[in-house]
Amino acid sequence: MIKGFTYLLIILVCLSFLVKRDESNLINPYDFKRELLKDAIVNLINKKREKSNRPLIEVDVKLDSLLVYFHEKHKNKDFSKIRRKLRKGFYLKGIDIGFKNSWFKVAQSNYSTMPVFGRSYFFDTSCQVYKYGTEAALKDTLIKPKPSRLISYKELSKKLILGSYPGKVKRWITNSSVTKIGLYIKVNKRNFPSRVPTVEIMYVLSGNVMPKALK
Repeated sequence: MIKGFTYLLIILVCLSFLVKRDESNLINPYDFKRELLKDAIVNLINKKREKSNRPLIEVDVKLDSLLVYFHEKHKNKDFSKIRRKLRKGFYLKGIDIGFKNSWFKVAQSNYSTMPVFGRSYFFDTSCQVYKYGTEAALKDTLIKPKPSRLISYKELSKKLILGSYPGKVKRWITNSSVTKIGLYIKVNKRNFPSRVPTVEIMYVLSGNVMPKALK
């Protein structure tokens, strides 16, 4: 019995090495794709809603345009201040563009495009890849710096949604009354490429039915 289980375990381990990791969805910090992150966020939300038989959420272009308007109008302010401006001016500007829903929720979040976790890293210009360690280590003939671990757009979307502020807005993600979402994504490339870019998002949730909690 134990011997048979050992053989089975060895076979499973061997098969795991044969299965190639899908790297098509991994984030390249040097070439970040906003649309891929946007799709990953919506897919993440809808998978949770499917499990509980709730209607799927859809990206609303009017909510998107509302976010773009407030971010362009207050481009010199940080996300927290823009979120407050959006909450105050949502109804008036919403009417101007034809968005007539009477309720909404706004949240924001940020995360790095590469999981650094306090480790030192540098950008190797010779191969356009971030590596752990210091640039001086390239001169070492025995120990070569390893490329940094990359995360997928799916993994980043989880970090951003779970880390949303204010936290109480996260519970509206799976609410059946929520049917629309607007997303604004900003990539912060300060000190790039010596530092990996960070991503900030702001999203607006709304729907056609007024939730009981808001009545």
